[in-house]
Amino acid sequence: MAPKKKIAESEIDDLYRLALSEFTAARNALAKELRGRGERDGAERVKKLGKPSVSAWLVNQLFYEQRSSFDALLDAAAKQHRAVARGASMSTRAGDDRRTALRDLLESARLRAEAGGAGWTPALRQRVTHTLEALAAGGPDQEPHPGRLSTDLEPPGFDALLGTTLTSPKTRPAKPSRAPAPEPARPSAAARRRLEAARARQLSARRDLTGARRARTAARKTLERAESRAVQAERRARAAELKAERTRADAHARDVERRKARSAVDEAERAVVRAESKLQAESRTLAEGK
Repeated sequence: MAPKKKIAESEIDDLYRLALSEFTAARNALAKELRGRGERDGAERVKKLGKPSVSAWLVNQLFYEQRSSFDALLDAAAKQHRAVARGASMSTRAGDDRRTALRDLLESARLRAEAGGAGWTPALRQRVTHTLEALAAGGPDQEPHPGRLSTDLEPPGFDALLGTTLTSPKTRPAKPSRAPAPEPARPSAAARRRLEAARARQLSARRDLTGARRARTAARKTLERAESRAVQAERRARAAELKAERTRADAHARDVERRKARSAVDEAERAVVRAESKLQAESRTLAEGK
């Protein structure tokens, strides 16, 4: 007997890669498939997977689609932690790398949210930022697994996030876990121009795609009409050919009939001439007999 197929981790990852609106149906379908394969534990595990919030879903997509920036964020945060653990000052370069990675991820999240029809509100931006900072603080081997988030994560206080104390005990916030995450540096003018150019190209590409789809639909309709007209014309031509063949046959029959009638007329004319000659001869004989 062949061994039962076990659920692959990639099957779970695939669920979190889907569009948010497709998650629930795909999760239920996978759970049903697992039950059909006899894997009850796997089916129960999948059935319990929660549908991500919008912000958690955006972070999941960043993990799968912007992995280089995602890893850069975690790597820069790890470098800062190691520097503090050695008693050294925080690396300025690591901090710059961290802010750059976070800025790139947030910009990608904004484009993803707007492309999906969701508004990039300040509240949504803050939730995505907090979740990314929490993942940066936890490192790559944390739970919940990056890429499979269903809810937002709350980062530790900013001082704990960097592994050092930024304020004296007298000025430290009473609840550092609620301290706001640092505001990412604003993109440079060149970066903003590149992003605006990318958005313009994306918009142009969408318009081109819409126009191409419309042209394809119109071309298909034109082709359908042309094919229909061609079939009808072929039918009419065949009918005309059949009619012409019948007409030619009828004409031939009429011509044969005409030739026979002409021959009969000629024969009748000759009989008349013979009869008239005979009559004249008999008339002369009669006249001579008198």
